Amino acid sequence: YDNKQTSQWTSNSIRTDWTLILERIHSTRKRGLRVLDIGCNTGELLALVPDYFKKYGVEVNKAAAEVAAARGITVYHHIEAIPAAAQFDTIILSDVIEHVTDPASFLTYLSGLLSTEGEILITTGDFENHLWRKFGASWWYCSFLEHISFISESWAAKLCESGALRVDGVARFRYIELNRIRFIADLILMTMYGIFPRAYQKIGETLKSIFGKNGDVFVRGFGISRDHIFLSLKLARNE
Repeated sequence: YDNKQTSQWTSNSIRTDWTLILERIHSTRKRGLRVLDIGCNTGELLALVPDYFKKYGVEVNKAAAEVAAARGITVYHHIEAIPAAAQFDTIILSDVIEHVTDPASFLTYLSGLLSTEGEILITTGDFENHLWRKFGASWWYCSFLEHISFISESWAAKLCESGALRVDGVARFRYIELNRIRFIADLILMTMYGIFPRAYQKIGETLKSIFGKNGDVFVRGFGISRDHIFLSLKLARNE
């Protein structure tokens, strides 16, 4: 991820998952609360958080981290760089948990960074959505090689049986809202990939070759279903 690029994960509009996160943060109007965005990139999301919050980020991409720091965000290049005594009122994992090899251990570790009333806000693909049930590993969200872990509400409930955390909020959403034409086109393409993934890839590679383009074949699917999940986790001892 430390590839000197600053635009790989940028967004031209406020995403649905960001809206859910910001609504949750805005509901707490106490000044001085500490917000940590893991995988903060250039600080786009934190820039939308009111300035009466203290903003922190973790970003391994040094070029992106420099942009975030210029926005007044305290940036750590790795989780391990966070001071041992640090505590945060909100920890954000937006499109992050799917990149983690052991999400259960990761969340348990993060629970130790929470303040007494703190919460972890997660947005990611929902492993129990109907596209997964229909297409399995040919669900579009699985086509990204860096997506290696997939969670769901029931997974979170199982995690919380250990007693460290509890589920405090759940919502399912579309990653983006599409107009009707784009929705129909992407639905057709996702269905083609779901049923004939190898043929889809082969056709895509052929078309890229014809037009002289490089890179992986992109699988459509953003926004055709409520296949993403928002989770709020809090410390179990607060009940």
